[in-house]
Amino acid sequence: MIFIYVPCQNLDTAKIIAKILVEKRMAGKIDIMPTNSFSRENGGVIEAPGATMIIMTIDKHVQDIEDVVREHYQGGVPCMATISLYRLNRDFKDWLIASTSCRARFASWRIAKYSAKAPAFFIVAACKINLKYDIIEV
Repeated sequence: MIFIYVPCQNLDTAKIIAKILVEKRMAGKIDIMPTNSFSRENGGVIEAPGATMIIMTIDKHVQDIEDVVREHYQGGVPCMATISLYRLNRDFKDWLIASTSCRARFASWRIAKYSAKAPAFFIVAACKINLKYDIIEV
């Protein structure tokens, strides 16, 4: 599980990026907060309003998310800082995996449960999207 910190120039840009990422199932959830940033420009310090996104996703989507952010970011160099999580509650982790793994309208799910007598209990979901398969062990 990964959180990605992305400050944007304005709320509209953050909303556009967030909508794309969630629609494409690259992110399970994105929090957007209004922020004020301070930086150096032309020899002085400036304050600029903006919006900061915390993108909640899984590892395999990080590069695709960076590509979307670069494509829609307005002016300047975007900051995209990934935050590896030490611990995440199980319910949210399960939800995040499910919400970023398959496009429901194109998905064909096969779920196999191993019996309780097996050494480990796994739910394996295979999802077909454009001839790609994602295998998820929970």
